[in-house]
Amino acid sequence: MLRLHLARIDVDQVRLVCNQCGLTVGTVQLAILSGLLGLDAVRSRCPWCGAANVVPAFDQLDAYVCQRCGASVELARQRTQ
Repeated sequence: MLRLHLARIDVDQVRLVCNQCGLTVGTVQLAILSGLLGLDAVRSRCPWCGAANVVPAFDQLDAYVCQRCGASVELARQRTQ
C-alpha cells in the first residue's frame, strides 16, 4: 500500500512524497488541496520581490515574512462593519 505524506509546501505547490522510498509522486496546487480539505489560507504578493506567499490555516494576517526573500511585510487591516 502506498502511503503519502505532504513533504513540503513551496509557495503554492504541495509535494506528495512516498513515506517508504521518499519519491515525489506528484504535486498539487495548495489552493486546490486547501479547498478539498476545507482549510483557510491567506495569500499575499510580496511588495519587495513579487513572490506569491501563502500562509495556510489563517483567514487574516497583520504581517508575515516572505518565503522567498525573507522581507517583513505588513498588511493593511481590513475594516469590518
